[in-house]
Amino acid sequence: MTGLCPLNCFYCPVDRERFGRDVMFINDRPVKKFPDDILDEMDRAGSNGLAITGGDPIMVVDRVVELVKILKSEYGQGFHIHMYTHALNLSEGAVRKLAGSGIDEVRIHAINPAQLNGKLGLLRVLKDAGVELGLEVPACLGLRMISLKLPNYLLQMA
Repeated sequence: MTGLCPLNCFYCPVDRERFGRDVMFINDRPVKKFPDDILDEMDRAGSNGLAITGGDPIMVVDRVVELVKILKSEYGQGFHIHMYTHALNLSEGAVRKLAGSGIDEVRIHAINPAQLNGKLGLLRVLKDAGVELGLEVPACLGLRMISLKLPNYLLQMA
């Protein structure tokens, strides 16, 4: 959705040519005309869902909301849309926009419980709006214990 992100995570797979730039791609094809190029590629690929990635798409949350609404209108409510974002980039304004957008799922990146400090209330807003939440932790040997502890931390929301 964008290459913009204020973080520089060691596990980030974004190509360095795209990182830090507000550029958009779908299936490695540049999006020159939004949203037409996205709809064309969705139809060409026969997609029944979309993963919104970045950079961090929350940096362009208004564009995300617009795309979610277009896709739900075009393909129906059963068309699954999820987005990846980092816990450190969550803000109240962005979360409230996402909560009302129709997005199905938000997958949160965090590599330690401290990154979720002050964020559980924001995640609750999404959950209360019916948005599924996922937690993504990089699978690195040194992070094994953290990845086992984070899900228990989030159970506070259940």
